[in-house]
Amino acid sequence: MPRRRRPASYRAILDIAAPIMLGSLAQSAIYLTDSVFVGRLGEAPLAAIGLGGLLFYLLTTVGAGLAVGLQILTARRIGQGRRRAVGRLFDNALYLSLGLATALGGLTYAVAPALARLLVAEEAVARPMQLYLQTVVWALPASFTWHCLSGFYTGIGRTRIITLSTALMTGANVFFNYAWVWGGAGFPLLGIVGAAWAAVVSEMLGALVLLLTLWRPGLRPRYALLRHGPLRLSMRRLLLFSAPIVGKQLVETAGWFVFFVLIGRLGTQALAVSNILRSVYTVVSLPSLALASAIYTLTSRYLGQRRPELLAPVVGRTVLLSLLVTLPAALAIGLLPVHIGGLFSSEAVLNEALVPLAPVLVMILVLFAVSNILYNSIIGLGGAAQAFQMEVVAIGAYLAAAYAAVELLKLPLAGVWAAELVYWVVLGGLAGGFLLVRRWRRLRQEAHISRFGVGI
Repeated sequence: MPRRRRPASYRAILDIAAPIMLGSLAQSAIYLTDSVFVGRLGEAPLAAIGLGGLLFYLLTTVGAGLAVGLQILTARRIGQGRRRAVGRLFDNALYLSLGLATALGGLTYAVAPALARLLVAEEAVARPMQLYLQTVVWALPASFTWHCLSGFYTGIGRTRIITLSTALMTGANVFFNYAWVWGGAGFPLLGIVGAAWAAVVSEMLGALVLLLTLWRPGLRPRYALLRHGPLRLSMRRLLLFSAPIVGKQLVETAGWFVFFVLIGRLGTQALAVSNILRSVYTVVSLPSLALASAIYTLTSRYLGQRRPELLAPVVGRTVLLSLLVTLPAALAIGLLPVHIGGLFSSEAVLNEALVPLAPVLVMILVLFAVSNILYNSIIGLGGAAQAFQMEVVAIGAYLAAAYAAVELLKLPLAGVWAAELVYWVVLGGLAGGFLLVRRWRRLRQEAHISRFGVGI
């Protein structure tokens, strides 16, 4: 009798998630470090880096979404025992990443002046935002390459190299922000443009580490890497699979961006405070986001092994882990909002403005910890198209609530941020309902058919 396989343990889930979290931290650290250093330059630069950083992040989500598709498909091929098929996927994902990065970078550089003035009425914010964007777009090819390589390493289960890349990226970004934003260590003082150049250099170094690792003995031959020219069929399959994931991430980040544009109508101070709040939100959410990435790999691998009965237990365990890693930081925010805000700005008025926002962020983080895992498990189970539809509905409800709070009800900033609660309630409810009512039923049927040798 064959030995019964068990779902991944809590430790196994964390072993996959920990290096991914560090990799996510490296990408987020670029935005966070920029905010920390630029925040000391004043309220207007902090507001400018908030919108400019979100736009840059919006662009990088295209590469990140493509990488998630590569990660899921790679894990599926590993589960099927088709290691050499991974090479075609990776090579064509790399071609797509570099092509898209070049196109998006050129377009953003061209429209940055008009875009900055369209989004921000105050010249003191619009001008530095334009300068930041026209510089940071040079980081896009390296960022897309980093995401592609990270998706490959995560898909095959070799995530430790991401830790080294993360350390180098984070260290370089901190040093060059200190050097160029503040003019430290004898470097020229460039202000907000220095933050953009720090992002460019750190992204390049991180991508270089992951790229050089492909030449480790046996890695390229084992997966047939860097041996294929552009293949139309492989690109088409990758695009079709990744398109809903890319769309989902674009819609999600675009929702954040529109939300910040609405907050901008409340004034520069509201925008600066919200940038601090988003920075804190980003840091605390990283462990849960890493667990969601682990769910992609585990659920896809189980499907490749035709063991769908293991999926529900591993999702449940990951939800519990997400709550456990999120709650302590959420409580710290609720108790020490002024002290935490002081990490991002030296202006007391901005930090004091965080006090009424702290309870709202605590509630957001609790809902996020659960809804994030439920939602992302649908993508790992092959339901990217359904996940995209849920994202559109949730973002629509979120932006409608934010618009009503700003324009109709004239609520204070804490009331506007409460719209984020609407987003996670809607998204979590849709995802939970989908898993309970539809997905598990079909997966149980597939498991039954597989056990009796019919249909699969």
